[in-house]
Parts: sequence; C-alpha cells; structure tokens
Amino acid sequence: MTFLSHPEYQHVVLLRHAETEHNAHGIVQGHIDTLPKRNDVPDALVEAVLALEAEAGPLRAVYTTDLVRGCYPAIGLVHNIEARKTSEARKEDDGTHSVFLFLKATPDLRERNLGGYQGQSYDVLIPPTPGQIVDRAVRRQQLIKILRELDDVQVQSQGGESLAEFKARIHRIADTYVRPAKGYRILMSHMGVLDHMLDELGDRMPTGQYRWANNLQGYHLILKDRNLVEKRDFTPEIVYPDATPAPVR
Repeated sequence: MTFLSHPEYQHVVLLRHAETEHNAHGIVQGHIDTLPKRNDVPDALVEAVLALEAEAGPLRAVYTTDLVRGCYPAIGLVHNIEARKTSEARKEDDGTHSVFLFLKATPDLRERNLGGYQGQSYDVLIPPTPGQIVDRAVRRQQLIKILRELDDVQVQSQGGESLAEFKARIHRIADTYVRPAKGYRILMSHMGVLDHMLDELGDRMPTGQYRWANNLQGYHLILKDRNLVEKRDFTPEIVYPDATPAPVR
C-alpha cells in the first residue's frame, strides 16, 4: 500500500468523452447530442482504469454525462471491466456470481449549454484570415481561451448557460460527485466541465496557459478531506486496431 492508497484518500478520474464528427470538423457541440465516431472502447483505456486499482482500490462507480458521446463509451467501459472481473473471479471459483459496477448517466455532467453557438463552426468564434496558414496548436489555445470566457448575448440565447450559471453547476457537481467521493470512481464528461472542475478544486492554470485533454483521456485526482492534494494526467494511449462504426440512432 502506497502513501496515497490509504483509505483516507479518494481517487477520482475525470475523462473526456469519445470523439465525434463535430469534434473532427470543428463544430460547437454543447448540449447537441452527437454520436461518437466509434462505439468500441480501446483496450488501453480498460487496462489503465484497472491498473489504477493497485493504488486507488477497487473501482466503485462510474458517473457519465447522459449525452451519447459520453454515456456510450462509459457503458462500454463498465461492460468490459465487469466481464474481465467476472472471468477472473470464476477462475478462482466457478460458482462466483457476475461482477457488477454502479453506473449512472446524468444531465448534471453535460457540457455547458452554449445556446446560439451550438451547431456553428469554430470559425464563428475565430474567423480565419484568407490565405492564412493556421497553426492547429495555436488555434486550439485561442479556442480554449474564448470558450472559457464566452459570455455574450448569443451564448445565453436559446436556453444557453451564462458563465456564472455554468460555474454554479460545476460547484454543485464537485459537491455531489467529487468532494464526497469514497474510494475510486470515474466521471465521464466534457472538456468544459473538466477544465472548470479543476478550477473549482483549486488547480488553476498560470496566466496565458490553458488545459486540453484528448478524447477518452483526462486527469487522475487524489483528494483528502474533500480537498485536492494531487493531480496527475491520465493519458492511456488510445489505439483502435480496426474501424468499428458507432450504431445508428
């Protein structure tokens, strides 16, 4: 048992949802319910989640956004872990019952509702200059900055959330799913939620720097007495051996 595997520490993994066509083509999603490009869960993610049990203890629960780009991979992840654990348990005892994990999909973990920007190209936020060669890393940082601070009339139209409303929701999420966590749990959500959640827990980026997590990657948080004591990147190498399309819905 390592120092941070003591029962007084809680381990929470924040994961970003699976990639969608909107992600690939630079379309603002927010609450739009977009299908993941793939519906299979990479083995590397399953292995990374299970490997963490050596320090964090048994995985107790998975909470996910109810939008399908999050809940589909969350369901697949839980299914694969249950199958693996059931198989291993039955090697020891043929009469062992199936292993089940707690799984909950909730609108609490949705991305920020971006109102009138939803469905629009990112070019609306950063209009391209004709003939300009775009550095993708620079553009990503610009987009993250804009999305973190976006709070105009258009974002609040069509039922969108103001920045204050979104931060209040993040505070509620932290108090419901993160700070009171017991043992090891996973939250499958969205980049905006992950970013502001870390702010809420006191992990703020230096001025001019912004966070980014790739799809199905994120952060491993370690808490004690409801406070964040350590944050680590959680970055399993996501590799798909073949092309399995997401189901038609």
